[in-house]
Amino acid sequence: MNKSTLSLALLLCSSVYSSATLSADTNPQVSDSTSSDIQNSEVAGEVVITGTRTERLLEEAPVRTEVISRETLDQIHARDLTEALKIIPGLMLKDIHGKGGQEVWLQGLDADRVLILINGRPVSASTGSSVDVSQLGTVDIERIEIVKGATSALYGSSAMGGVVNVITRKPTEPFSATVIADIGSYGDDNLGNSDISLGNRQLDLAARHARVNLGMVRGQWTAQLNGSVRDKDGYDLDLDTPIRDGDWGTRTNLSARVGYETLDGDEYFVEPSYYKEDLTAGNLIYKPGSGYQDKTEEASRTHIDSGARLNFGDDLLALYLTYETFEDVTKKGDIRSAEQEIYKASAQWDTPLSENQLLTMGIDLSSAELSQHKLEPIASGYQKKIEIGDGTQTESVELYIQDDIFWGNWEFLPGLRYQNDSDFGDHLTPKLNLQYRPDWFTDAEVRFRAGIGRGYRVPNLKERYYVFDHSNLGYMVMGNPDLTPEYSNSYQLGAELTLSEDLRFDLNLFHNQLDDLITTGVDEQASTSTVVVHRYINIDKATITGVELSSNWSPQPMVELDAAITWMDTENEATGRPLPQRPEYQIKTGLTLKPTADLQASLHGIYQSKEYSNVSNSRFTPAWTTWDLKLNYQLNNSLKVFMGIDNLADVTKDPGNPDDQGPHPGRFVYTGLRLDI
Repeated sequence: MNKSTLSLALLLCSSVYSSATLSADTNPQVSDSTSSDIQNSEVAGEVVITGTRTERLLEEAPVRTEVISRETLDQIHARDLTEALKIIPGLMLKDIHGKGGQEVWLQGLDADRVLILINGRPVSASTGSSVDVSQLGTVDIERIEIVKGATSALYGSSAMGGVVNVITRKPTEPFSATVIADIGSYGDDNLGNSDISLGNRQLDLAARHARVNLGMVRGQWTAQLNGSVRDKDGYDLDLDTPIRDGDWGTRTNLSARVGYETLDGDEYFVEPSYYKEDLTAGNLIYKPGSGYQDKTEEASRTHIDSGARLNFGDDLLALYLTYETFEDVTKKGDIRSAEQEIYKASAQWDTPLSENQLLTMGIDLSSAELSQHKLEPIASGYQKKIEIGDGTQTESVELYIQDDIFWGNWEFLPGLRYQNDSDFGDHLTPKLNLQYRPDWFTDAEVRFRAGIGRGYRVPNLKERYYVFDHSNLGYMVMGNPDLTPEYSNSYQLGAELTLSEDLRFDLNLFHNQLDDLITTGVDEQASTSTVVVHRYINIDKATITGVELSSNWSPQPMVELDAAITWMDTENEATGRPLPQRPEYQIKTGLTLKPTADLQASLHGIYQSKEYSNVSNSRFTPAWTTWDLKLNYQLNNSLKVFMGIDNLADVTKDPGNPDDQGPHPGRFVYTGLRLDI
């Protein structure tokens, strides 16, 4: 499926949908997706889109959606998606094995089963399997929406655990500009690569960040340019050992948006973006006879989105084309190069069948290809070895339909998705969401939500064809072309109680049943006395059950308190043991104080209980607690000064224990300025 085929298919879909326009009365409970409607809705409350793929007020959304607003991103000084997402209850950030970044786990399901989107379009996995969210900067983000549980009926494969959808901002002023810069230090953990003289003292500034956002509105045209640079010197938790715990280097993000809106409310846009990283991990690899060696990684992502949102009376047609390529070169004696290329075309039609019913239909066409080779040093130079080669292209056609039905205090949201994969054939994925809003109280609001979803994920190209040869270090990771798709049944049941604008409680129960879960295991037959071979395999069944309880309380305008606890019980039904890397308890808290209109202080804490590090439960990461302190002071209408201390108590993992995956880095102190024009 090449670009020409995708473009032709999209045009055909557009023609079919355009000829099938239906007329109906406008539904006052459902907002259309035009820019003007979004702005009007935001006056009454925050708008979300991820749970239903249609725009709804957050307080009325039938699918439980958690939101990180632009205001919160600024308050906690989030520079990338990792720093932004750490405050979400039940969400875990895990190190990507062999990489310097982090990935997202939701409700006990790992990152291979969590879909990361930007404006509803998928981000390619930087490792061929999971998305490194530390690569995604925040300068152009308007809000982040998180939906937990199986949403495959709407978003397809890889959404078994949920969806993180990044919504980017649009300019609204004739001209606007924001410039943010900050510097920071890890203290005694600094690697000492950038001393700066200040009088008689040397300041070791281990991290430097700069972000710029420019926006412009000219008549019916809008334009935006965003850029960020995150430069760091790294850190080391134990200077007495040769291995360095934190890598050093530079991450750069660039993005732009050009849009045109007609007088009738139709919109056309193009959104290009580019990411570049150049990172070094110090003394990471030990080779007999050569000693310790650095590992360098150079990666780049080029992404282009284009589309149109067209109004036909009360109906809306949205068209999108996406192209993305990701390249990664890792050097550690040998040189490993990987490249992934993605094409995707989408169309979605929203039509109100009556004032109490909204029908959504869509089609997604995609093509992906992954290739990887390694250059091994030999006496005469390098020898090329193919690790992922020809035949690793996959194509899919996916159709989905959803009917949003209002009936009194009830809302019903059934949906169905059909997927045809070039390697795994046809599959149907259903889901059903319910919402009930009883009129039980005059001075309080109660809301019940329930969801049942069938998750479905085909093995990705890495899991099927990967050959990661580290036999010189004693291990290999092998793909398995005989893998079968994995399935899940996801159940969500929640209740939300709002006693007033200042006090709210949210309870959510979840249960995930997993079949043919894909994981890695030791291949005893292929392993030798000197090389352990790990291979991707399907395991029969696993279950994850949990409870999330959160509350928000503002006893007075200057004080706000958030607290959330997540309990989770997991089981590999083949062994009867808990699944590794899933803690039983997680607690997240936040206290925000606003003593004056210009001054704001917040303290955020995370507690996480012990989690096992291996499938036999013989090794574990101990329980840990961290605190982050954030301060903001508005000097005038344009200038703000801020500072923070991350990991206030300097709690870190044991760098000498490979099974300890606890907090790192240690205490990080920083300060910065923000200028708004």
